[in-house]
Amino acid sequence: MARRARLWLLDPEGEHVARACELTEEITVIGRQPDCTVSLPSSTVSRHHAQIRQEGSRFFLQDLNSTNGTLLNREPVIGEELLHDRDEIGIGIYRLIFRYA
Repeated sequence: MARRARLWLLDPEGEHVARACELTEEITVIGRQPDCTVSLPSSTVSRHHAQIRQEGSRFFLQDLNSTNGTLLNREPVIGEELLHDRDEIGIGIYRLIFRYA
């Protein structure tokens, strides 16, 4: 059985899951542009803000030189960071939870 990875978008209070996106591509781009895999409509999100790259069964988060930076567990992302189940990703005003099950 193949393992699946998903991103869960939290509501503004950060308590309830608003929606999920399954990561099916080798590269998942997160930004405010409609052509992004995960589009987040806010001026706090750069056009192409960050990406998640799949390499085999591992996933890596990278900031794409965004204006406000990308956070992983509330720390700035520098280079590529390995993602683990339940990691929190900060993109502008949004919080996403990475799930790998």
